[in-house]
Amino acid sequence: FCLAARRVRLRRGGERSPTPGRAFATGVGLLGGLILLMGRFPRGDLQPCLKNRALHGFSVLEAMIAMAILAAALLPLLALQGQFVRSVDSMERVDARLAARTSAIHYVQALNLTQAPQGQFIQAQDTGPVLISWQATPALPARTVRGNGGFPGRFELTLYDVQITIAPAQGPTEQFSVRAVGWRPMRSILSDF
Repeated sequence: FCLAARRVRLRRGGERSPTPGRAFATGVGLLGGLILLMGRFPRGDLQPCLKNRALHGFSVLEAMIAMAILAAALLPLLALQGQFVRSVDSMERVDARLAARTSAIHYVQALNLTQAPQGQFIQAQDTGPVLISWQATPALPARTVRGNGGFPGRFELTLYDVQITIAPAQGPTEQFSVRAVGWRPMRSILSDF
């Protein structure tokens, strides 16, 4: 509207009117219109145009360009969020595996492997149940414990290599080995009295 009024004023004044391409370019957006207007009209004539233009708000094309710029800026943020979610999920799985491994080691080390050389138990976790099993084989021959003064003690100790298998409900099975001690009494405590 403002440009059309200026075009009429230019034609009456005897000057050449803007080309149709330039007139169309002003409708493309506020920035294009400002560039065209600043080159064609004196500075004083531009102010009423800007005031009228500000009252009309954004054009559809300007809104679409703004949305495209916003979408282009948000795409990397969405990719970063997806990567963050995958990273947290991976950390939770690693944490669950480490918890199961630590639990299995403590459980096996608390056992008397001479009496229970193999077995299994199920541990409940946030990620689901985990089956933990072990198989112990002697690493060294059994030895009798020596007491004070070098006298034979009551227990015979055996060092075991323990193969532990951790099988979670979801994810790969893990196997590792530790060494633990098993014992058995050689004589009754009452035999010392």
